[in-house]
Formats: sequence, C-alpha cells, structure tokens
Amino acid sequence: MVEGVNFEKILKDWADTLRDIKVIFCDIDGVMTTGGIQMINVAGHMGELMAFSGHDGIATRMARLAGLKVCWITGRGNEIVFARAKRLWVNAVVTECMEKDKAAERLLSEFDLHWSEACAIGDDIIDVPMVEKAGFGVAVKNASIELKEVANYVTVNEGGRGAVREVIELILRAKNAWEESFESLKAISSKTESFYWIEQPEFLKGR
Repeated sequence: MVEGVNFEKILKDWADTLRDIKVIFCDIDGVMTTGGIQMINVAGHMGELMAFSGHDGIATRMARLAGLKVCWITGRGNEIVFARAKRLWVNAVVTECMEKDKAAERLLSEFDLHWSEACAIGDDIIDVPMVEKAGFGVAVKNASIELKEVANYVTVNEGGRGAVREVIELILRAKNAWEESFESLKAISSKTESFYWIEQPEFLKGR
C-alpha cells in the first residue's frame, strides 16, 4: 500500500465509481513525471531529460494486466515518452494536445466506453475539462488550485512521485484485482529476467 493513503475511507466513499473504471487518461508532465525538464547539449544537439517514477511504472503495468486501458494525453511529446509508454504497455499516446477532453472523447469512442468509465489524472488548468468530465477525476497533490476545485480526488503523493500508483491501487483494490495483477506481473517477470556475471579484478577472484 501507499504510505499515508487511507484506502479504507476512500474506498468506502468511491468503491462503486472505481469499480466501473475501464480506462485511465494521464497527463505526462507533472503527473507521470515531476514536471521538471532538464535541457542538455550533446555534441551540439539539444535534448532533454525526463524523470519517471518506477512505482508509477509498475502500477501501470499492473493496470494493463488487470484489463484496464491506459492512455497518455500531453501538450508535448518526444521519443522519451514513446519509449516509456511502450515499456509500460500503454495503449495510446496523444501528443501536442491542448484540448485533452476532446482527445479523450475520441479514445472513449474507439474503446466503446463512456466518461463514467474513465479516470483522468492531471496537474494543471489545461487538464480541467478532461478531469471534470471523467467518472473519477483526479488532481495530483501539487496540482493547480483550479484543477483541485473540480477533481473528485486529490492524491497524497505528488506528480511523478507515486501519484499514479496511488490512483491505480485505489482502482484495482476496488475491483479486488490488486493482488491478482501483482501475481501476474511477477509471473511475467520471472520468464524474462536475466542474470549477468560481472568480471572481477584478479585480486578479487574467488571472493
């Protein structure tokens, strides 16, 4: 469980809504990441660094194994985002998007789902329409005041620091699928794990 989250109380208030969730829409900057962007110059070419949470990554995979759709909708986009999305089995990524609710509506149509079956997680005013329409709208702890005012739930954890894990755990626990999805993840990992022996210096041989 995520430290500091009163799962029992939240599930008492929101269990019915959370059980209906079938798709999760996530912003990226400030939700899947801390929102900080570091620019780097490599041999005269500008690039950037993004920090994702490992906890959020594991939970995203668990959500997919439990049958939930996961889509990222962002105002930007780069190769780092696509690489991370592929690794976490994300269904779709929408980039350069300023009207996130309309992008979410298109995805809902593709999945034959309704807003009541969607969870949307954001951190700033651009996310307000999407979060406001979702069956379970979430603002991360460090989100803008405008977003918190329309959200159904404000996370205990900050964006990029376990907020998405917190929300996914709530949804899967409401569905009684948390433990099962974790066991499924372990089973898959055990089939793909690799061992690498590191060559030791001569004076450490045999130690």
